Amino acid sequence: MNPCPKNREPLSLLALGELDEPASRRLRAHAESCAGCRSYLEEISRVTDTLSSEAATGAIRPSRDFERKVARAIEAEARRSWGARVVAGWRDATAEWRVLVPVGGLAALLVAAWLQIEKRPANPRQDKAVNHPSNSAKPEQIAEPSLAVYDRAASQSLEALDKLLAREAARSVNSGGPVYTAALLGDRRELE
Repeated sequence: MNPCPKNREPLSLLALGELDEPASRRLRAHAESCAGCRSYLEEISRVTDTLSSEAATGAIRPSRDFERKVARAIEAEARRSWGARVVAGWRDATAEWRVLVPVGGLAALLVAAWLQIEKRPANPRQDKAVNHPSNSAKPEQIAEPSLAVYDRAASQSLEALDKLLAREAARSVNSGGPVYTAALLGDRRELE
């Protein structure tokens, strides 16, 4: 089992006896409840115990080029690009499927929500007005004007409204009826 990524280094320091007492107590309490951290602590403790007992007897002697190999490895790690470090960090983070599945699900939900938002018309009322079958008639073809007719003409274009108003003004002057103007459109009481 793998330990919690944030506890890997502190567990190593605990096995070496390098942690202060409060941090050591906290980490031991966590290791009691976390199987991965407990297993890692036991394993690293065995290694440190073996190494310290071998070092005490003098049985372990590094090869001549050991220090040089370690120094090269440290330099190679320091020179590693930030991209390679990100990929390595991603690999460590995705080792736990419990993290990957919820993050993937959240990403899918966000994409689905974004697609739904993109599909919606900017002005639903205007889309309905433009696509409605009753709007297929041109303002010039409507016999009796009403407030709804003027409103529809105005939502289509100002030119359509102007054309409708001009046509009705000409018709009203000839018939002696009331003349509607754009100023009257705002005051519905005068139109009724």
